[in-house]
Amino acid sequence: MKDKIPETLEEAVNILFEKNMEQLGKLAKEDMAKYHFSTGMNIRNAWGLWDKDSVLHKHFKERFGLWHADDMSGLIFHCFHRAINSRPWGADEQALHYHEYWKNMKIKEQS
Repeated sequence: MKDKIPETLEEAVNILFEKNMEQLGKLAKEDMAKYHFSTGMNIRNAWGLWDKDSVLHKHFKERFGLWHADDMSGLIFHCFHRAINSRPWGADEQALHYHEYWKNMKIKEQS
């Protein structure tokens, strides 16, 4: 059976819990970046974050104004890490960091 593809940030975080990914959440926040090219890439590819027509991509675009798949998977990791550690997710605040990054890089949304 094919894995369920989440349609929202909340579903994505819940799927990571279902997959027993708690070991990622127990890492120091700084160490989460080590998983960008492994688990993060798998999430981006398997969940259609590069596909602008996917339900999950559209959710991140409409809800958080995110357009880059790396930012989307980063937000998933961020919220998962905070959930594991019983902290408020702070998704909106984290999304603002991604917006600031692209603004400082002087790169506008890719269409």
